[in-house]
Amino acid sequence: CIRDRITCQQLLSILNEFSFESTKLQFAKDAYKSVTDKNNYFMINDVFAFQSSKDDLLEFLDRIH
Repeated sequence: CIRDRITCQQLLSILNEFSFESTKLQFAKDAYKSVTDKNNYFMINDVFAFQSSKDDLLEFLDRIH
């Protein structure tokens, strides 16, 4: 879990270090609360290879808003 505040760009860099799509997705969800520029969170979808992961993240964001 990320305790400090980070930007979407920093989160993208972290997510690119993960090999597994499911790990990236879970980390992206867990990190959302720590992101300072939530208005740029759409950038995070660029890290995912599968449309299902992109859709899952968008559904997660819809649920928490």
